[in-house]
Amino acid sequence: MVYGVIDIGSNTIRMTIYKVESVKFRVLLHKKDATGLASYVKNGAMSKQGIEKACHVLNEYRMILENFNVQNKYAFATAAFRNISNSREAVDEIEQQTNLKIEVISGEEEGKLSFIGASRLQSLSDGILIDIGGGSTELVIYKKGIYQKALSLQIGSLSAYRDYIVGLHPTMEEKEKIERAVLEKLEQTDDKDFTHAQYKFGYGVGGTVRAVNKLKQNFYQNLQWRNELESKDVYQITEVLMQEREKAPRQLLDVISRIAPYRLRTLMPGLIILNTLLKKYESCLLRVSMSGVREGYLYSKVLSHHT
Repeated sequence: MVYGVIDIGSNTIRMTIYKVESVKFRVLLHKKDATGLASYVKNGAMSKQGIEKACHVLNEYRMILENFNVQNKYAFATAAFRNISNSREAVDEIEQQTNLKIEVISGEEEGKLSFIGASRLQSLSDGILIDIGGGSTELVIYKKGIYQKALSLQIGSLSAYRDYIVGLHPTMEEKEKIERAVLEKLEQTDDKDFTHAQYKFGYGVGGTVRAVNKLKQNFYQNLQWRNELESKDVYQITEVLMQEREKAPRQLLDVISRIAPYRLRTLMPGLIILNTLLKKYESCLLRVSMSGVREGYLYSKVLSHHT
């Protein structure tokens, strides 16, 4: 069977077409568009331009699915649509214009799906999963490889850029504002597992973490490619990029353009969020997962009903 899964995020809209045989799948096609939907939120509501941008990309994806004759198509939206005041109206409008049914998932559910996607092919012990999206950051605690609980922080790489950064890249003062915002949002929960715990090991999910891993390879070019991030490396990369922003902004622009052209505005705030969380939890190692929320959605929402 062939399935199409569309993930409508705050920074990017992604579509993956999977060929599923028994419980295994392979990717037939992957497509993404940097729509930056979070930047179209004005006074807490998604603007008409944002809705039109989403419709344009989704109609293109729908045509691809039709050309591939994919009957089983699923679309879900995350922080871009759950954190706005006109969520229902915006989704209704998009569904009408694209003929796609869209499910808006909660932050906790997004965290759980990311965990399912990341852990399906891995053996996990105890730790924390960090999924930095465009509009929110999901944290999941797991013990002996089993999901325990999730927390959604209403700050992501694009919303941090929108709310705290004036230029293209953050100043030291803006960096500190983002760090404070992350810690303040964490403190809003009274769950000590999120506020007063340490997790030596963890999993990193999503485009921000993957882009930071590419940055690490760029910094340490003699390293063998590994899907792992040590907290000391993340700290060092953050410090070096902040210094470059002060002394050689053009060089910083060149580096990000080469490594992650989709993330010119969002890589730095995403990196700051990641560095803040790794310091907070005293984590020393983050394994970078190539699977995440779409694969989790495929496993738990789609395949569980078709098997």
